[in-house]
Amino acid sequence: MRNTRILPLMVILMLAFTSAFGQVKSSAPLDEGTIASKFSYLINESERFKEFQVVNRRWIRKIRDHVADSLNTVRADLNDKKNTITTQQKEIDDLKAELAGTNENLTTVTDERDSIKFFGANIGKNTYKSIMWGIVGGLALLSLILFMSFKRSNSVTSGTQQALKRTQDEFDAFRERTLKKEQKIMRRLQDELNKNAAS
Repeated sequence: MRNTRILPLMVILMLAFTSAFGQVKSSAPLDEGTIASKFSYLINESERFKEFQVVNRRWIRKIRDHVADSLNTVRADLNDKKNTITTQQKEIDDLKAELAGTNENLTTVTDERDSIKFFGANIGKNTYKSIMWGIVGGLALLSLILFMSFKRSNSVTSGTQQALKRTQDEFDAFRERTLKKEQKIMRRLQDELNKNAAS
């Protein structure tokens, strides 16, 4: 009879001792490691009673505090990242605007480089070259026409001068002959006058 009373008493003492021993176990793994390792420790080291898991309330509070701290850290990190993203997005927008301005300036400079002011208007270099070569070609053609015209005029003038010289020579020869005839006639007339005066 004594053994039957002692046995349940022993079982109760063992359960109480095991429960107390379980409660006194070190909770150091709950202070370090990842959240997953803390939950694993909580599940593995908790007491089992039939289908239930008996968990130390102090451990649950500790894990709750760690989870809250981790969530606060993640939230703070997330806010920092959001602020960084906002700042970087603003910098990207500023750089895009600056790039657009630079591209516009580059286009303007390229257009100015590829064009020339001609009578106050910007025209392309190729068009300018075409105009200049057209002017040079026109001046060359005009020079050729003027040269041919001068040559023809010079030829006409030279021919006219030669004809004038021949005419002048003929006129001089004619005048000399006429002068000689006139002198001859004057001498005859003088001779006849001298004869008439003597008779």
